[in-house]
Amino acid sequence: MQLGFSKDVPRPLPTSAKVALVAVAVFTVSSFLYAATPDRNDFERIGNLKLLLVFFCCFTAWCGAYLLTAEAALSTGGPAPSLENPRFLAVLGVLSVLLLISFPVGSRDVFAYAFYGKMWGRYQANPYFHAPSAFASDPWYPLLQAWWKEGAAGYGPLFILQTRVVYALTGDHIIGAVAAYKVANFGMLLFGLGLWRHYLANQSRPDEISNAHAALWGASPLVLFEGLSSAHNDLAMAVLLMAAFVFWVRGVWFFFGVFLGLSFWYKWYSAVLVPVFVFWCHRRHRSWNEIRSAVVGGVLGATLASLIVLVPFGSAVPALLGRPFSLQVGSAVFPTELPPTLWPLFWLFLESGWFDLQLGRTLFDATRYGCAGLIAGSLILWRWKTPYMPRVVAEDCFFALLILSGFIVTVLWPWHLIAACSFGLLSGRALVAWGTVMLMMAGMLSYFLTFSMAAIGLLLGALFVVFRRRVQAGNRMVPSS
Repeated sequence: MQLGFSKDVPRPLPTSAKVALVAVAVFTVSSFLYAATPDRNDFERIGNLKLLLVFFCCFTAWCGAYLLTAEAALSTGGPAPSLENPRFLAVLGVLSVLLLISFPVGSRDVFAYAFYGKMWGRYQANPYFHAPSAFASDPWYPLLQAWWKEGAAGYGPLFILQTRVVYALTGDHIIGAVAAYKVANFGMLLFGLGLWRHYLANQSRPDEISNAHAALWGASPLVLFEGLSSAHNDLAMAVLLMAAFVFWVRGVWFFFGVFLGLSFWYKWYSAVLVPVFVFWCHRRHRSWNEIRSAVVGGVLGATLASLIVLVPFGSAVPALLGRPFSLQVGSAVFPTELPPTLWPLFWLFLESGWFDLQLGRTLFDATRYGCAGLIAGSLILWRWKTPYMPRVVAEDCFFALLILSGFIVTVLWPWHLIAACSFGLLSGRALVAWGTVMLMMAGMLSYFLTFSMAAIGLLLGALFVVFRRRVQAGNRMVPSS
Protein backbone atom coordinates (compact mmCIF):
# COMPACT_ATOMS: atom_id res chain seq x y z
CA MET A 1 0.00 0.00 0.00
CA GLN A 2 2.46 2.60 -1.23
CA LEU A 3 0.11 5.54 -0.89
CA GLY A 4 1.86 8.85 -0.54
CA PHE A 5 0.28 10.74 -3.37
CA SER A 6 -0.27 14.46 -3.51
CA LYS A 7 -3.84 15.38 -2.77
CA ASP A 8 -3.90 17.66 -5.82
CA VAL A 9 -2.58 15.24 -8.44
CA PRO A 10 -4.67 12.13 -9.08
CA ARG A 11 -2.55 9.06 -9.65
CA PRO A 12 -3.38 5.41 -10.21
CA LEU A 13 -3.45 3.06 -7.25
CA PRO A 14 0.06 1.62 -6.74
CA THR A 15 0.70 -2.02 -7.55
CA SER A 16 1.50 -2.76 -3.91
CA ALA A 17 -1.96 -1.59 -2.81
CA LYS A 18 -3.65 -3.64 -5.55
CA VAL A 19 -1.69 -6.75 -4.59
CA ALA A 20 -2.61 -6.32 -0.91
CA LEU A 21 -6.29 -5.88 -1.73
CA VAL A 22 -6.40 -8.91 -4.03
CA ALA A 23 -4.44 -11.11 -1.60
CA VAL A 24 -6.71 -10.26 1.34
CA ALA A 25 -9.85 -10.64 -0.78
CA VAL A 26 -8.77 -14.11 -1.94
CA PHE A 27 -7.91 -15.06 1.65
CA THR A 28 -11.31 -13.90 2.91
CA VAL A 29 -13.20 -15.92 0.30
CA SER A 30 -10.98 -18.97 0.85
CA SER A 31 -11.36 -18.79 4.63
CA PHE A 32 -15.02 -19.78 4.35
CA LEU A 33 -14.13 -22.91 2.40
CA TYR A 34 -12.93 -24.37 5.69
CA ALA A 35 -15.56 -22.85 7.94
CA ALA A 36 -17.58 -26.09 7.87
CA THR A 37 -15.02 -27.69 10.21
CA PRO A 38 -14.19 -24.96 12.75
CA ASP A 39 -12.71 -27.49 15.16
CA ARG A 40 -9.74 -27.86 12.77
CA ASN A 41 -9.52 -24.35 11.43
CA ASP A 42 -5.98 -23.33 12.40
CA PHE A 43 -3.31 -23.50 9.71
CA GLU A 44 -1.40 -26.38 11.30
CA ARG A 45 -4.43 -28.69 11.09
CA ILE A 46 -5.85 -27.86 7.70
CA GLY A 47 -6.01 -31.15 5.84
CA ASN A 48 -6.59 -29.59 2.43
CA LEU A 49 -3.11 -28.95 1.03
CA LYS A 50 -4.44 -27.01 -1.96
CA LEU A 51 -6.27 -24.61 0.32
CA LEU A 52 -3.21 -24.31 2.52
CA LEU A 53 -1.16 -23.40 -0.56
CA VAL A 54 -3.70 -20.70 -1.42
CA PHE A 55 -3.33 -19.22 2.07
CA PHE A 56 0.45 -19.34 1.78
CA CYS A 57 0.37 -17.53 -1.56
CA CYS A 58 -2.00 -14.89 -0.16
CA PHE A 59 0.25 -14.23 2.83
CA THR A 60 3.39 -14.13 0.67
CA ALA A 61 1.83 -11.65 -1.75
CA TRP A 62 0.52 -9.51 1.12
CA CYS A 63 3.94 -9.48 2.78
CA GLY A 64 5.53 -8.55 -0.55
CA ALA A 65 3.15 -5.61 -0.89
CA TYR A 66 3.95 -4.55 2.66
CA LEU A 67 7.66 -4.72 1.90
CA LEU A 68 7.14 -2.24 -0.96
CA THR A 69 5.21 -0.03 1.45
CA ALA A 70 8.06 -0.18 3.95
CA GLU A 71 10.59 0.69 1.26
CA ALA A 72 8.56 3.76 0.34
CA ALA A 73 8.11 4.72 3.99
CA LEU A 74 11.70 4.27 5.15
CA SER A 75 13.57 5.48 2.06
CA THR A 76 14.22 9.11 1.26
CA GLY A 77 12.86 10.99 -1.69
CA GLY A 78 9.70 9.52 -3.15
CA PRO A 79 6.06 9.11 -2.15
CA ALA A 80 5.57 7.62 1.30
CA PRO A 81 2.42 6.23 2.92
CA SER A 82 0.73 8.61 5.31
CA LEU A 83 -2.23 8.68 7.68
CA GLU A 84 -3.02 12.09 6.19
CA ASN A 85 -3.74 10.57 2.78
CA PRO A 86 -7.45 9.77 2.25
CA ARG A 87 -6.64 7.09 -0.32
CA PHE A 88 -4.36 5.29 2.10
CA LEU A 89 -7.12 5.33 4.69
CA ALA A 90 -9.62 4.10 2.10
CA VAL A 91 -7.44 1.09 1.23
CA LEU A 92 -6.89 0.44 4.94
CA GLY A 93 -10.66 0.57 5.43
CA VAL A 94 -11.31 -1.97 2.67
CA LEU A 95 -8.68 -4.33 4.07
CA SER A 96 -10.23 -3.98 7.52
CA VAL A 97 -13.72 -4.83 6.26
CA LEU A 98 -12.44 -7.89 4.37
CA LEU A 99 -10.63 -9.19 7.45
CA LEU A 100 -13.55 -8.44 9.76
CA ILE A 101 -15.88 -10.61 7.68
CA SER A 102 -13.31 -13.40 7.18
CA PHE A 103 -13.58 -16.65 9.08
CA PRO A 104 -10.90 -16.88 11.84
CA VAL A 105 -9.06 -19.64 10.04
CA GLY A 106 -5.63 -18.87 11.49
CA SER A 107 -6.40 -19.66 15.12
CA ARG A 108 -9.14 -20.90 17.43
CA ASP A 109 -8.20 -18.66 20.35
CA VAL A 110 -11.26 -16.47 19.86
CA PHE A 111 -13.48 -19.50 20.54
CA ALA A 112 -11.71 -19.92 23.90
CA TYR A 113 -12.32 -16.26 24.68
CA ALA A 114 -16.02 -16.79 24.02
CA PHE A 115 -16.02 -19.95 26.14
CA TYR A 116 -14.58 -18.12 29.16
CA GLY A 117 -17.37 -15.58 28.91
CA LYS A 118 -19.95 -18.35 28.67
CA MET A 119 -18.49 -20.16 31.69
CA TRP A 120 -19.11 -17.13 33.87
CA GLY A 121 -22.23 -15.79 32.22
CA ARG A 122 -24.17 -19.04 31.77
CA TYR A 123 -22.69 -21.43 34.32
CA GLN A 124 -21.66 -18.86 36.97
CA ALA A 125 -18.17 -20.42 37.03
CA ASN A 126 -15.17 -18.18 37.59
CA PRO A 127 -12.57 -19.09 34.90
CA TYR A 128 -9.83 -18.64 37.51
CA PHE A 129 -11.20 -21.56 39.53
CA HIS A 130 -12.68 -23.83 36.86
CA ALA A 131 -11.22 -25.36 33.72
CA PRO A 132 -13.25 -25.49 30.50
CA SER A 133 -13.11 -29.30 30.73
CA ALA A 134 -15.63 -29.08 33.56
CA PHE A 135 -18.18 -28.12 30.91
CA ALA A 136 -17.28 -30.67 28.25
CA SER A 137 -20.94 -31.20 27.40
CA ASP A 138 -21.29 -27.62 26.17
CA PRO A 139 -21.72 -27.42 22.37
CA TRP A 140 -18.87 -24.89 22.13
CA TYR A 141 -16.38 -27.17 23.87
CA PRO A 142 -15.20 -29.05 20.71
CA LEU A 143 -14.11 -25.72 19.23
CA LEU A 144 -11.35 -25.38 21.82
CA GLN A 145 -7.80 -26.48 21.15
CA ALA A 146 -6.34 -29.06 23.51
CA TRP A 147 -4.27 -26.65 25.62
CA TRP A 148 -7.32 -24.49 26.34
CA LYS A 149 -9.38 -27.32 27.80
CA GLU A 150 -7.39 -28.06 30.93
CA GLY A 151 -6.38 -25.56 33.58
CA ALA A 152 -7.72 -22.23 34.78
CA ALA A 153 -7.51 -19.03 32.79
CA GLY A 154 -4.07 -17.48 32.48
CA TYR A 155 -5.10 -14.04 31.29
CA GLY A 156 -5.54 -10.96 33.44
CA PRO A 157 -8.82 -9.96 35.09
CA LEU A 158 -9.47 -7.07 32.70
CA PHE A 159 -9.60 -9.48 29.79
CA ILE A 160 -11.84 -11.86 31.74
CA LEU A 161 -14.18 -8.93 32.35
CA GLN A 162 -14.19 -8.34 28.60
CA THR A 163 -15.30 -11.93 28.01
CA ARG A 164 -18.15 -11.43 30.47
CA VAL A 165 -19.30 -8.28 28.68
CA VAL A 166 -19.17 -9.98 25.28
CA TYR A 167 -21.29 -12.89 26.52
CA ALA A 168 -23.75 -10.49 28.11
CA LEU A 169 -24.14 -8.80 24.71
CA THR A 170 -24.20 -11.88 22.46
CA GLY A 171 -25.51 -14.70 24.67
CA ASP A 172 -25.31 -18.23 23.26
CA HIS A 173 -24.55 -17.04 19.72
CA ILE A 174 -20.99 -18.04 18.88
CA ILE A 175 -20.98 -16.11 15.60
CA GLY A 176 -22.09 -12.99 17.44
CA ALA A 177 -19.36 -13.49 20.04
CA VAL A 178 -16.64 -13.85 17.39
CA ALA A 179 -17.97 -10.75 15.62
CA ALA A 180 -17.94 -8.82 18.91
CA TYR A 181 -14.26 -9.60 19.52
CA LYS A 182 -13.42 -8.57 15.98
CA VAL A 183 -15.32 -5.29 16.26
CA ALA A 184 -13.70 -4.57 19.63
CA ASN A 185 -10.27 -5.03 18.05
CA PHE A 186 -11.27 -2.75 15.19
CA GLY A 187 -12.06 -0.13 17.80
CA MET A 188 -8.62 -0.67 19.33
CA LEU A 189 -7.06 -0.32 15.87
CA LEU A 190 -8.75 3.07 15.45
CA PHE A 191 -7.65 4.05 18.96
CA GLY A 192 -4.09 3.05 18.08
CA LEU A 193 -4.12 5.18 14.93
CA GLY A 194 -5.44 8.07 17.01
CA LEU A 195 -2.56 7.60 19.45
CA TRP A 196 -0.11 7.74 16.57
CA ARG A 197 -1.60 11.01 15.32
CA HIS A 198 -1.49 12.47 18.83
CA TYR A 199 2.09 11.33 19.32
CA LEU A 200 3.23 12.80 16.00
CA ALA A 201 1.48 16.10 16.68
CA ASN A 202 3.22 16.51 20.05
CA GLN A 203 6.79 15.53 19.15
CA SER A 204 9.52 17.78 20.42
CA ARG A 205 11.52 16.89 17.30
CA PRO A 206 9.21 16.27 14.33
CA ASP A 207 12.08 14.83 12.28
CA GLU A 208 12.43 11.81 14.58
CA ILE A 209 9.32 9.88 13.57
CA SER A 210 7.24 10.53 10.48
CA ASN A 211 3.68 9.82 9.47
CA ALA A 212 5.06 6.95 7.42
CA HIS A 213 5.94 5.02 10.59
CA ALA A 214 2.34 5.35 11.75
CA ALA A 215 1.13 4.16 8.36
CA LEU A 216 3.44 1.15 8.58
CA TRP A 217 1.79 0.21 11.86
CA GLY A 218 -1.74 0.58 10.49
CA ALA A 219 -0.92 -1.26 7.27
CA SER A 220 0.97 -4.09 8.97
CA PRO A 221 -0.28 -7.53 7.91
CA LEU A 222 0.53 -8.78 11.42
CA VAL A 223 -1.57 -6.10 13.13
CA LEU A 224 -4.47 -6.37 10.70
CA PHE A 225 -4.63 -10.15 10.37
CA GLU A 226 -4.12 -11.05 14.02
CA GLY A 227 -6.38 -8.26 15.24
CA LEU A 228 -9.24 -8.27 12.76
CA SER A 229 -9.30 -11.79 11.33
CA SER A 230 -8.07 -13.96 14.21
CA ALA A 231 -9.33 -11.47 16.85
CA HIS A 232 -6.35 -12.04 19.14
CA ASN A 233 -6.28 -9.93 22.28
CA ASP A 234 -2.64 -8.89 21.75
CA LEU A 235 -3.77 -5.98 19.59
CA ALA A 236 -5.62 -4.48 22.56
CA MET A 237 -2.59 -5.16 24.74
CA ALA A 238 -0.31 -3.35 22.29
CA VAL A 239 -2.62 -0.33 22.11
CA LEU A 240 -2.85 -0.07 25.91
CA LEU A 241 0.96 -0.05 26.08
CA MET A 242 1.14 2.52 23.29
CA ALA A 243 -1.26 4.75 25.24
CA ALA A 244 0.91 4.42 28.34
CA PHE A 245 3.97 5.39 26.29
CA VAL A 246 2.27 8.43 24.72
CA PHE A 247 1.27 9.75 28.16
CA TRP A 248 4.78 8.99 29.41
CA VAL A 249 6.25 11.17 26.66
CA ARG A 250 3.84 13.98 27.48
CA GLY A 251 4.57 13.70 31.19
CA VAL A 252 0.94 13.04 32.12
CA TRP A 253 1.89 10.61 34.84
CA PHE A 254 -1.57 9.79 36.15
CA PHE A 255 -2.84 8.51 32.80
CA PHE A 256 0.49 6.82 32.17
CA GLY A 257 -0.16 4.83 35.35
CA VAL A 258 -3.77 4.15 34.38
CA PHE A 259 -2.91 2.63 31.00
CA LEU A 260 0.15 0.75 32.23
CA GLY A 261 -1.98 -0.68 35.04
CA LEU A 262 -4.75 -1.64 32.62
CA SER A 263 -2.22 -3.36 30.36
CA PHE A 264 -0.89 -5.39 33.30
CA TRP A 265 -4.36 -6.52 34.31
CA TYR A 266 -5.12 -7.38 30.68
CA LYS A 267 -2.06 -9.56 30.08
CA TRP A 268 0.61 -9.81 32.71
CA TYR A 269 3.71 -9.39 30.56
CA SER A 270 3.72 -5.57 30.58
CA ALA A 271 5.53 -5.95 33.93
CA VAL A 272 8.79 -6.39 31.98
CA LEU A 273 8.53 -2.75 30.84
CA VAL A 274 8.41 -1.34 34.37
CA PRO A 275 12.25 -1.44 34.76
CA VAL A 276 12.58 0.40 31.44
CA PHE A 277 10.31 3.23 32.58
CA VAL A 278 11.96 3.36 36.03
CA PHE A 279 15.42 3.64 34.45
CA TRP A 280 14.39 6.43 32.09
CA CYS A 281 12.38 8.25 34.74
CA HIS A 282 15.64 8.66 36.67
CA ARG A 283 17.50 9.77 33.52
CA ARG A 284 14.73 12.08 32.37
CA HIS A 285 14.42 14.20 35.55
CA ARG A 286 17.19 16.09 37.27
CA SER A 287 15.47 16.87 40.57
CA TRP A 288 13.95 14.61 43.19
CA ASN A 289 10.79 16.68 43.16
CA GLU A 290 10.21 15.83 39.50
CA ILE A 291 10.93 12.15 40.12
CA ARG A 292 8.60 12.12 43.13
CA SER A 293 5.85 13.80 41.12
CA ALA A 294 6.20 11.23 38.33
CA VAL A 295 6.20 8.27 40.72
CA VAL A 296 3.24 9.52 42.75
CA GLY A 297 1.19 10.27 39.64
CA GLY A 298 1.97 6.91 38.09
CA VAL A 299 1.21 4.98 41.27
CA LEU A 300 -2.09 6.80 41.77
CA GLY A 301 -3.14 6.07 38.20
CA ALA A 302 -2.17 2.41 38.45
CA THR A 303 -3.97 2.12 41.79
CA LEU A 304 -7.19 3.56 40.36
CA ALA A 305 -6.99 1.20 37.36
CA SER A 306 -6.40 -1.72 39.70
CA LEU A 307 -9.41 -0.90 41.86
CA ILE A 308 -11.68 -0.56 38.86
CA VAL A 309 -10.55 -3.93 37.51
CA LEU A 310 -10.41 -5.93 40.75
CA VAL A 311 -13.57 -4.80 42.56
CA PRO A 312 -15.93 -6.91 40.36
CA PHE A 313 -14.07 -10.08 41.44
CA GLY A 314 -14.88 -9.63 45.14
CA SER A 315 -13.59 -12.44 47.33
CA ALA A 316 -11.73 -14.03 44.41
CA VAL A 317 -9.13 -11.22 44.39
CA PRO A 318 -6.56 -12.96 46.68
CA ALA A 319 -6.49 -16.05 44.49
CA LEU A 320 -6.42 -13.90 41.36
CA LEU A 321 -3.36 -11.98 42.56
CA GLY A 322 -1.41 -15.21 42.82
CA ARG A 323 -2.32 -16.33 39.31
CA PRO A 324 0.72 -14.81 37.52
CA PHE A 325 3.08 -16.71 39.83
CA SER A 326 1.41 -20.03 39.05
CA LEU A 327 1.88 -19.72 35.29
CA GLN A 328 4.57 -22.06 34.02
CA VAL A 329 6.16 -19.76 31.47
CA GLY A 330 8.67 -21.62 29.34
CA SER A 331 7.74 -25.06 30.67
CA ALA A 332 6.58 -26.36 27.28
CA VAL A 333 8.94 -26.75 24.34
CA PHE A 334 7.52 -27.26 20.86
CA PRO A 335 10.25 -27.47 18.19
CA THR A 336 8.04 -25.90 15.51
CA GLU A 337 7.04 -22.98 17.76
CA LEU A 338 10.46 -22.07 19.15
CA PRO A 339 11.73 -18.52 18.69
CA PRO A 340 14.74 -18.35 16.33
CA THR A 341 16.97 -17.34 19.25
CA LEU A 342 16.40 -20.69 20.98
CA TRP A 343 16.24 -22.90 17.91
CA PRO A 344 20.02 -23.62 17.60
CA LEU A 345 20.34 -24.20 21.35
CA PHE A 346 17.39 -26.59 21.37
CA TRP A 347 18.72 -28.74 18.54
CA LEU A 348 22.19 -28.81 20.10
CA PHE A 349 20.74 -30.20 23.32
CA LEU A 350 18.37 -32.53 21.47
CA GLU A 351 20.98 -34.08 19.15
CA SER A 352 23.47 -34.47 21.99
CA GLY A 353 20.92 -36.42 24.00
CA TRP A 354 21.02 -34.01 26.93
CA PHE A 355 17.25 -33.62 26.92
CA ASP A 356 17.02 -37.26 28.00
CA LEU A 357 18.44 -36.16 31.35
CA GLN A 358 16.89 -33.75 33.83
CA LEU A 359 20.25 -32.01 33.98
CA GLY A 360 19.96 -31.28 30.26
CA ARG A 361 16.65 -29.45 30.63
CA THR A 362 18.04 -27.56 33.63
CA LEU A 363 21.06 -26.46 31.60
CA PHE A 364 18.79 -25.45 28.70
CA ASP A 365 16.70 -23.24 30.99
CA ALA A 366 19.77 -21.82 32.73
CA THR A 367 21.33 -20.94 29.37
CA ARG A 368 18.31 -19.12 28.02
CA TYR A 369 17.75 -17.23 31.28
CA GLY A 370 21.43 -16.39 31.38
CA CYS A 371 21.33 -15.07 27.81
CA ALA A 372 18.29 -12.94 28.68
CA GLY A 373 20.07 -11.49 31.72
CA LEU A 374 23.28 -10.89 29.79
CA ILE A 375 21.51 -9.04 26.99
CA ALA A 376 19.45 -6.98 29.44
CA GLY A 377 22.57 -6.07 31.41
CA SER A 378 24.42 -5.11 28.25
CA LEU A 379 21.50 -2.91 27.24
CA ILE A 380 21.64 -1.09 30.59
CA LEU A 381 25.39 -0.48 30.23
CA TRP A 382 24.90 0.70 26.65
CA ARG A 383 22.26 3.21 27.74
CA TRP A 384 23.99 4.35 30.93
CA LYS A 385 25.22 7.64 29.49
CA THR A 386 22.64 8.03 26.73
CA PRO A 387 20.62 11.25 27.09
CA TYR A 388 16.87 10.92 27.43
CA MET A 389 14.91 10.82 24.17
CA PRO A 390 11.39 9.43 23.73
CA ARG A 391 12.41 7.29 20.77
CA VAL A 392 15.16 5.66 22.84
CA VAL A 393 12.61 4.72 25.51
CA ALA A 394 10.44 3.15 22.79
CA GLU A 395 13.48 1.32 21.46
CA ASP A 396 14.27 -0.11 24.88
CA CYS A 397 10.66 -1.24 25.30
CA PHE A 398 11.08 -2.99 21.94
CA PHE A 399 14.23 -4.75 23.12
CA ALA A 400 12.70 -5.71 26.49
CA LEU A 401 9.71 -7.35 24.82
CA LEU A 402 11.98 -9.15 22.35
CA ILE A 403 14.06 -10.52 25.20
CA LEU A 404 10.86 -11.85 26.75
CA SER A 405 9.70 -13.44 23.50
CA GLY A 406 13.13 -14.65 22.46
CA PHE A 407 14.42 -16.27 25.65
CA ILE A 408 11.92 -16.34 28.51
CA VAL A 409 8.91 -17.68 26.60
CA THR A 410 9.67 -20.87 24.67
CA VAL A 411 6.55 -20.83 22.50
CA LEU A 412 6.46 -17.92 20.06
CA TRP A 413 3.27 -17.34 18.12
CA PRO A 414 3.03 -14.44 15.65
CA TRP A 415 0.47 -12.43 17.59
CA HIS A 416 2.80 -12.23 20.58
CA LEU A 417 4.98 -9.82 18.57
CA ILE A 418 2.39 -7.07 18.02
CA ALA A 419 3.35 -5.07 21.13
CA ALA A 420 7.09 -5.34 20.46
CA CYS A 421 6.67 -4.36 16.82
CA SER A 422 4.56 -1.36 17.82
CA PHE A 423 7.42 -0.03 19.92
CA GLY A 424 9.89 -0.85 17.16
CA LEU A 425 8.05 1.53 14.84
CA LEU A 426 7.57 4.11 17.61
CA SER A 427 11.36 4.27 17.99
CA GLY A 428 11.70 5.82 14.55
CA ARG A 429 15.22 4.46 14.04
CA ALA A 430 15.56 3.21 10.47
CA LEU A 431 17.47 0.04 11.35
CA VAL A 432 15.00 -0.89 14.11
CA ALA A 433 12.07 -0.10 11.82
CA TRP A 434 13.45 -2.37 9.11
CA GLY A 435 14.05 -5.10 11.67
CA THR A 436 10.47 -4.66 12.83
CA VAL A 437 9.15 -4.99 9.28
CA MET A 438 11.12 -8.20 8.78
CA LEU A 439 9.93 -9.51 12.14
CA MET A 440 6.29 -8.91 11.22
CA MET A 441 6.74 -10.62 7.86
CA ALA A 442 8.48 -13.57 9.50
CA GLY A 443 5.58 -13.85 11.93
CA MET A 444 3.06 -14.02 9.10
CA LEU A 445 5.05 -16.62 7.16
CA SER A 446 5.79 -18.67 10.29
CA TYR A 447 2.31 -20.15 10.00
CA PHE A 448 3.65 -22.22 7.11
CA LEU A 449 7.46 -22.34 7.49
CA THR A 450 7.99 -22.23 11.28
CA PHE A 451 9.37 -19.04 12.73
CA SER A 452 13.02 -20.01 12.43
CA MET A 453 12.78 -21.04 8.78
CA ALA A 454 10.81 -17.90 7.91
CA ALA A 455 13.41 -15.73 9.65
CA ILE A 456 16.28 -17.48 7.85
CA GLY A 457 14.53 -17.11 4.49
CA LEU A 458 13.87 -13.40 5.01
CA LEU A 459 17.44 -12.83 6.21
CA LEU A 460 18.88 -14.47 3.10
CA GLY A 461 16.49 -12.46 0.94
CA ALA A 462 17.53 -9.23 2.65
CA LEU A 463 21.23 -10.04 2.18
CA PHE A 464 20.60 -10.73 -1.51
CA VAL A 465 18.82 -7.39 -1.97
CA VAL A 466 21.61 -5.48 -0.20
CA PHE A 467 24.26 -7.26 -2.29
CA ARG A 468 22.40 -6.56 -5.55
CA ARG A 469 21.96 -2.87 -4.71
CA ARG A 470 25.65 -2.50 -3.94
CA VAL A 471 26.56 -4.16 -7.22
CA GLN A 472 24.17 -1.88 -9.11
CA ALA A 473 25.57 1.17 -7.31
CA GLY A 474 29.10 0.06 -8.22
CA ASN A 475 28.16 -0.44 -11.86
CA ARG A 476 26.70 3.08 -12.03
CA MET A 477 29.99 4.50 -10.73
CA VAL A 478 32.07 2.72 -13.38
CA PRO A 479 32.33 4.90 -16.55
CA SER A 480 31.33 3.19 -19.77
CA SER A 481 34.07 2.69 -22.33
